[in-house]
Amino acid sequence: MPTKWGGLARGAVSHRHAQFLRSKRLRQIWLVVAQVAVLVIFLGAWHFAVALRLVDPFIISQPGSIAAKLGEMLGDGSLMQHLKVTLAETLLSFAIGTIAGIIIAGIFWIAKIISGEETGDCA
Repeated sequence: MPTKWGGLARGAVSHRHAQFLRSKRLRQIWLVVAQVAVLVIFLGAWHFAVALRLVDPFIISQPGSIAAKLGEMLGDGSLMQHLKVTLAETLLSFAIGTIAGIIIAGIFWIAKIISGEETGDCA
């Protein structure tokens, strides 16, 4: 559709292309609205599930409480310390699990009885 100055709408090369671009923009707007609605519904359900004690608040806090604690930790600078400790623990656990897995695999590879080669069960 032409604009009030007689041209086409925003970058369109034809009237049909302008219609397509408008419908595409409308679809994108509705997609964002739907995504925000899903997020709001999810957070609301989570909040009320904890408030109504359908889930234990000790195990799963309310989203508002989590956001408040996050803001508090950002304010006093303790968040970075907690993130450093969590990252170090995660990397250490990964390393321990990897090393343990390699050792156990080596034991199975070396020990012919455990691997089944002695009994002829190995394919």
